[in-house]
Formats: sequence, C-alpha cells, structure tokens
Amino acid sequence: MAMSLKGLSNTAGAGRAPIVLWLPLLVLCTALLMTYALWRESQDRGFKELQSNFSNSASDAVILVQQRIQSYEQILKALRGLFLSSNAVDRNEFKTFYASLDLVRNFPGIQGLAFVPLVRSAQKDQHIAAIRREGFAAYDIRPPGQRDIYAPVLFIEPFSGRNLRAFGFDIASETRRREALERARDTNSAAITARVELVQDDEHAPQAGFLILLPVYQHGAALASVEERRANLVGWVDAVIRIEDLMQGVLGNEAHNIDIEIFDSDKFSNQALLYDNDKLYRGDGGGGSKFQATHQLQVAGRTWTLLISSRTGFEKRLDAHKAQLIAMTGVFVSLLLALMTWILMRGRVQSLRAAQALQQELDARKEAEESLRTAALIYENSSEGMLVTDAQNHILAINPAFTRITGYTLDEVKGKNPNILSSGRHDPDFYEVMWHELNHTGRWQGEVWDRRKTGEIHAKHLTINTSHNEDGTVFRRVALFVDISDKKETEEIIWHQANYDELTQLPNRSMFLDRLAQEIKLAQRNNNQFALLFLDLDLFKEVNDTLGHQHGDELLIEAANRIKSCVRDTDTVARLGGDEFTVILSESASVERVAESILAALAAPYTLGEAVTYVSGSIGITLFPRDAKDAEGLLKNADQAMYVAKNMGRNSYSYFTSALQAAAMSRLHLISDMRDAIKQNQFIVHYQPIINLVTGQINKAEALVRWQHPKRGLVSPADFIPIAEEIGLISKIGDWVFHEAAQQAKRLRTLHHPEFQISVNKSPKQFRERGASHKTWLAYLEQMQLPGNSIAIEITEGLLLNTATDVTEKLHAYRAAGVAIAIDDFGTGYSSLAYLKRFDIDYLKIDRSFVRDIETDANDLALSRAIIVMAHALGLKVIAEGVESERQLDLLIEAGCDYAQGYYFAKPIAPDQFEALLQNGAEQQWQQRLAAKKT
Repeated sequence: MAMSLKGLSNTAGAGRAPIVLWLPLLVLCTALLMTYALWRESQDRGFKELQSNFSNSASDAVILVQQRIQSYEQILKALRGLFLSSNAVDRNEFKTFYASLDLVRNFPGIQGLAFVPLVRSAQKDQHIAAIRREGFAAYDIRPPGQRDIYAPVLFIEPFSGRNLRAFGFDIASETRRREALERARDTNSAAITARVELVQDDEHAPQAGFLILLPVYQHGAALASVEERRANLVGWVDAVIRIEDLMQGVLGNEAHNIDIEIFDSDKFSNQALLYDNDKLYRGDGGGGSKFQATHQLQVAGRTWTLLISSRTGFEKRLDAHKAQLIAMTGVFVSLLLALMTWILMRGRVQSLRAAQALQQELDARKEAEESLRTAALIYENSSEGMLVTDAQNHILAINPAFTRITGYTLDEVKGKNPNILSSGRHDPDFYEVMWHELNHTGRWQGEVWDRRKTGEIHAKHLTINTSHNEDGTVFRRVALFVDISDKKETEEIIWHQANYDELTQLPNRSMFLDRLAQEIKLAQRNNNQFALLFLDLDLFKEVNDTLGHQHGDELLIEAANRIKSCVRDTDTVARLGGDEFTVILSESASVERVAESILAALAAPYTLGEAVTYVSGSIGITLFPRDAKDAEGLLKNADQAMYVAKNMGRNSYSYFTSALQAAAMSRLHLISDMRDAIKQNQFIVHYQPIINLVTGQINKAEALVRWQHPKRGLVSPADFIPIAEEIGLISKIGDWVFHEAAQQAKRLRTLHHPEFQISVNKSPKQFRERGASHKTWLAYLEQMQLPGNSIAIEITEGLLLNTATDVTEKLHAYRAAGVAIAIDDFGTGYSSLAYLKRFDIDYLKIDRSFVRDIETDANDLALSRAIIVMAHALGLKVIAEGVESERQLDLLIEAGCDYAQGYYFAKPIAPDQFEALLQNGAEQQWQQRLAAKKT
C-alpha cells in the first residue's frame, strides 16, 4: 500500500502527491471525532433512560407501599364499624366479617385480623373465667405477671395454625406494642408499631413484622378530649403484618431489579432497619449502586424512610454493547470512509458506496424482523387486553386477552369504534376530558366502566398511547387495560362496611359526621339554615332485657325504616349506635312537622315474633347557625335537648335553648369537680335515725352521702348521684360510703347498742357492674370483726326485675352472710309478691310520697295500710320514710308500722351530732312518748 502511494506520489508530481495522503487522513479524523460524539451521546442517553426507569420503579414501589398501608387502615375502619354497629360482637360475627373480605387474595401481607379488649387489673380474673366458659379451658393472659392494664388477643382470624399462638397474648406487655396502643387510644386514629417479632413466628426463625391498631370506644361516647377517649376505650382492632409478605406483593417481578431498604426512622441505621429484600444492610446507603432514591412516608403516626437502590440485574439494562457497537462501527466506518476517499481518488467510489448501502439495508431488515417477533410474543401472551385503532379510531387489531376479558373476537369488532364497549355509566364530560388529554399529550390513563359482550358491566384500568407520523398527525392508538372488577367490588364492600351501620343499613357515625360537615359548608355558602334532630328510643333497654337482643335488633331495624319514611330522600338519617339516631333536615321550616311525624310512627305497635310491644321516641332539635356553627356543637346541643324531652315525660321533642347550654356547662363543671372530690375527700356521710315504733328504741340508722363542695357548699345527692351513676363513679363513692358506715356501725355497737344496724343504699348500677364488690364488702365486715346483720343493703324494686345470674348471686351472697335486704321507695315501681318471696327480703320502706299525704288522702292511707298488712303476712318489717308530723306518726302506729324515719324525729346529721343525739337521751324520750300514746 505504501509502495503504491509512493509510486502514485512519484507519478503525480510534486504538487499533487500530498493530496492523496492528507485528504483520507482528514476524513478519518473527522469520522473518528463524530464516532466519539455519538458514543458519548449513546452512553448518556442510555444512562438517562435507565435512570428514568429506575425513578419510575422507585416511585411506583413507594406508592404501592403507601396504598397497601392505607388499604389495611380502611379494613380496620370497617372492622371497627362492626363493633360500633353491634350491641355485642361475638366470635362468629368476627369470623364472618373476616371471611367476607377474602384478604388472602385481595390484600396479601396480613397475617391476621384481631380484636384486643382493654382489661384492667381488677377485671383480669373475671375476663379469664369468661373466656374459659366459652370452651377455652386452657386460656390465660400471657406473659404472666401483674400489670395495670392488659390487652389480650381475644378474637383473631384466621383462628388456626400459627395464629393460635397469639390467642391470649397481652400486647400491652411489650413496650413497642404498648406505645402504639396508647397512641391510637389518645388520637382516635390508626397507629403502627415499630418493628416487632410476631408471636405467630417460630422463635428460631422470627421475621420482622408490625401491627396496625385502631381504637374502639363505647357506643355514643364523647371523644372530644384525650381524657374522654381514655375513659371510654373498649379495646382495639388490629392487623398483624409480616413485612416480607407485604413487600412481596409490592415488588413482584421488580425484586430482582431493585433493592428496597425500609427504616423505621428518618435516618439510616442498622437498628432502624425494618426490611431489606436482599437480606443485607449496606451501611453506605446503596453499596455502590448506580442509581439510588430516598423517600419518606408518614405511616400511621410513624416515619418510614425508604432507600431504593438498583441491583445488578437492573443495571445490566444499560446497553453498553450498543455504545461499543457504535464505537466499533464508527471506527470501522471512519476507516472505510478514509479508504473510500482514497479509492474515490482511484475511481472506485461508486462501487464501494453500493456495497455499503446493501449491507446497511440487510442489517436494518434483520433488526426490524427481530423487533416484530418480539412484539408478536408480547402481543399474544400479555395478560393485559390490547386494542389498536387507526387515526379515525377504527379497531384494527386485538389480542387474545381482549377477547378473554370482553368476550368479543376480532371479526366482531374490526373496523368498529371502541365505543361499542361503552357501559353508559360515564357522562359526556368524562370522555371530553379523556380526548382533550389524548389530543394534547398523546396519552391517557384512568379507570373506566365498560360492558362485556354478555352485557355485564365491569371495571378496568385503561392506558391509551398515541403514535404519530413524521408530520405530527395520528398514526395509531394502542389501548392496554386490566380487569379490576374484583378489586372494585372488594373496595365497595369495605367502604360500605366502614360507612354504614351493618344492622339498619343507615349511615353510621363516620358517614353522618361527613354529611353534617358537607351540610354546614353548603348552608354557609348559600346563607341557609338547617336542623339537626337527635333521637333516642324510650324504654328500648326493657325490650332487650325482656325479649332478647335478637328481637331488640328487629325493633331497631323497623324503627330505622319508620324514621326514613318520615323524611325526604335528600335528608340524612343515621344511626350513631345503640338506640340513638340522628336526622339532618336541610329545610328547617318543616322540622316540627317531621318531628311529630317521627314520634307518631315510632309510637305504633311493633310485632316481634309472637310478642307485641311499644316504644316511643324523645327528640332533641338544634338549628344551624342559630345554636352552633360546628358539628361538635350541634351534636352536643341536640343531645342536651333530647334529654330535656325525656325528662318531660318522653314521646316528645324539645328545642335547644341557651338555658340548656348553661345547665350543661354547670353539669360539666360538676362532673369535673366530682372527680376531684373523690381525691380530696370532700364527701361526708350523715346519719338519720330510724325509730322502732313499738319500743321507741333507736338501734337503726340510714347512711346518706353528702358532698361538701368548697364553693357550692352542701350539694344534694339528687344532683350528683345520677351523674355519678352515668359517668361510672358510683361504685367508688358507694364503696367509700360502705366503709364509713361499717366503721360507724362498729362504734355505735360499742357505745350505744350491741345490735345497732346501719342501712346503706346500693344502686342498680353497682349491682350490674362486673366484678366482685359484694365479696369485697363482706371481706371488709370480716376484717372489722362485724357480723353481717350490722349492715342493711337498700335496693330499688327495679333491680328485682333483673334476671341476670350475677345480680341474683350477689343478693343471695349478702343474705347468706346475714346482711339484711331492704326495698327502698316501695310502691313506686314494679311491686311484685313473687320477687319478695324469691329474694328473701327483710324490710319494705314505704315511699315518702305515700306518707306525705296520708293525713289528707284516703287512697294514700289505704295503700300504706295495705303495704303493711301484706308485708306482715310475708314476715317482713315495714319502715315508713318522710314522717314529718305527729298526725302522720299516729296513723302509721295505728296501721301497725314497725319503724319510721323523717324530719319529725331528726334530719340526717353528721356522725358526731348523731352520737350526741343518742347520748342526750333521745332514745328515752321517744320510748316515753310512744308509751304515752299507747296508754
């Protein structure tokens, strides 16, 4: 070659020889520079494309993790709705609810759903005994030990396999779980634990997991403050999650391409590592990966940091071979060009160009054939339905998945518009927005409801992409879609369970509050007013107690239907829980007519099985914006007005007034002060003597609690006892009064009479509370070395109607210990000889309402005499309350009454005054006066 060039140079002459050499060299250098530029551009473009793909994969993974956690929270809200809508959820209801979700298929990662009740230390033994009576003889709370509260797993589904290990496990016994329990309780929202080792896993191969918890409160309880939420907590519902199962559903096929490290913190550390799909924590934050992304998620009160790194499999997608091919090809072409330039000068440029063009055409044809084969494989085997249309939106091709999902073959749809699949569920605006986005961006993505060939409507996730000609006009459109009908159906079920009452199918408290907020915004925007009605069924508890909860549920369903029939479709009727309903009337002008219509509908008879029963309603009414400007204020006002309607005699309605608000505030302060009163020992006990009308002796007294308020002075029991019963303080007060009375009885037995007896009132609330307070009282008497007859328990007639086993057992336990039983206010309730005989009563106390008018009302005198005769016939003693005059005393003595108490003898007085009364000869005085009356 060199010899040829040299010869050419020699023959061409001195001026022309250099051209043969430097022109090919110039072409070669220029081509090599262009090759280098193309190689760098290919490298950069490949790297940017792969970086974009990695960012998309990382973002998709983060979104899927967030959506998965949100779906778990939605499931828990639905589960909590089950507890809010039912009087008492049992194990079968819980299992049925779990089965309806089909969690294994729809929500992988959930190890189980559970209900965890709040069990206080004093309730532990009773709780364990109750579960063992259900047939779980070996049940116990684990781990053992004395703690202030317990949160044992009571219900868990599936109730099999390794989930059985969690049954009875106290999740409050472990610090991380307990922190999440308390956070959920105080915030009334979902809370997630830090990483924990699940009880379900084998201890030799534990896996990382966590719990999502949601609090469950008492029906209709006030939850505005942390204190109220703590006081009204019933327990928690929780989902047990294994992090590897959760992430397996999130990553799918991407597990080989990207590595996800999840840290339960806003910082990276081995201690905070919650998950790593390659089981190796790389402290350098990626271990040398080419691509890396960091995302932080707020997950149910905790911060998760996701460190996502590319893996070798993903990085191999960087097409280094393409860049190398470009470099090699460029070098080759550069040399070829230089050669061609040299040959051109030698007269052979045309033949070389033809050979090069032919080779390029063959390479391009081969590449096109390979691309077509790859596209055909994807087209035929994809699980996504595919649809190709031309520029006029006529169908050109479909794939087998399209036929499988829609039922249409290519012959049936070819050449037609895709709108043959339209379901009719979308309005024109929906399609207008779709086409606007397609025409401007060339792409659209979203959910669509379409119709199959069979006519069945189904949901699908649809993506449409447009390809264009070189002039910018549409060439083809390709639509890809996936059938999501099952997912939409499950979401609909979960949404309905979370927002509707399972029993009545009315909106529950959650949806009611949402609609009330919308109604407030609408009224503010339009400057309108609306009415909120708060309705409570009168005497519903008696129906439950006498006919059973099944008939009680039937009555609630019928009552809900009757209320709905009295309002318009645009109004909202909701069930808050128990027998409480609310109604939002958008037009307040007709509120009284609607209220009267509801009361009339509810008062009609109910046929429950073979029984016919009656209930009525009490309605409280408040107006927006006159009475309140927010949802909380409206609910509080309507609730207060409802109680006024109840106090008016039921079956009526009452409007909220400012006086009610003042009374409510006063009551609220009284409740707050009452809690402090117990701690500061502001309660005192006064004693009223009970006179033996035969002997004149004073060897009995009634203990009456009083509240010495530091600012209000002496507060009447009539003002604070009902509130104490309502807020759950009556037992503490009652126990304190009993201890004071027992100590005073022992003192008086020593100072005055060895058989002295003090009566203590015990409310039905105290009897119905779970626990063994009667055993505590009897144990205290034994500790004081006092016999049972030193105390008499005064109960109301209504308690005798309670057929519950524990009430009967408590009464019999008192009688077996010698404690006397007295029926207080006899004649005002459900008087029955059968109950008197059944419970072995000692005393009947004639209500003061009969004694007050026996001087002037012959009927009251006759009733009092009849009670005395009846009691004596049954071997009972009679005590008359409220004796205030000598004439009343004379009539009672004539009727044969055994004992009397009242202001005529003495008012309730402090212990030291009572002892002084006895020491000053009061007993001798009454013995003399009664003896004089007999003579």
